[in-house]
Amino acid sequence: MAASDTDLIVHAAGPDEDLRLALEDLRIDRYLEAKRLLRATYGNWALRTSRSQVLAVGAAGNKAIDSWYAEEPSDPDALMMRARVLTQRVLNAHRGGLSGRKLISAVNAAGAACKAAADRWPADPVPYVCFLALAQTDVDERFPHHRVHWSPPPEKMLPPGPWRVLDWVNERDPLNREAYHRMLGVFHARGRGGLDFAQWVTTFAPEGSPLKLLPLYAYVETYRLQLEHRQTASVIAYWST
Repeated sequence: MAASDTDLIVHAAGPDEDLRLALEDLRIDRYLEAKRLLRATYGNWALRTSRSQVLAVGAAGNKAIDSWYAEEPSDPDALMMRARVLTQRVLNAHRGGLSGRKLISAVNAAGAACKAAADRWPADPVPYVCFLALAQTDVDERFPHHRVHWSPPPEKMLPPGPWRVLDWVNERDPLNREAYHRMLGVFHARGRGGLDFAQWVTTFAPEGSPLKLLPLYAYVETYRLQLEHRQTASVIAYWST
């Protein structure tokens, strides 16, 4: 692969130089660049969603956002980023094996931060995207974290899921890319429905939408899980070559 082909993938910020600077600041526990960066996303929900997601991944392991929230607890961006970071910490802990009451306690704390951010700026879709991310940890319908994570689907072919939460995102930012990927993540975490969901989305996603690629993500994740469980005999044929 040519060097020019790798320029966009060797750093989480890709070609977004402003985001790169904000990430570098966060990693040394400074938040002012992130604050300025998020101000520049006003009026562009897609940019706000994508930038805040990358910032949260970079800030989950330090105290920069905690400090920002402590200094400006009513700032809508500080509230949103606090929700983002707490959500990311829950996902990281869940992947690391956190479960049971400790997981539910962490989910509830992150959910409260999401609600505070949503109350402060009701038009912002990002807190609701965080609610969808938290639903990825709710995998057993017998012991649900929240009933809204198991709402009836809009089509019979689809499984129950956080459909109402997805509706809340769509009311604010229709076809938000991360929201649909989070929904796909929910179904993958539960072990069923991912490909059906992804294919259903392509029936209404407009031409040129990144959501047209959702089935490809579903196939890749299916392949990864089959390899992880050594189910090579059932691997989709064209992924095995």
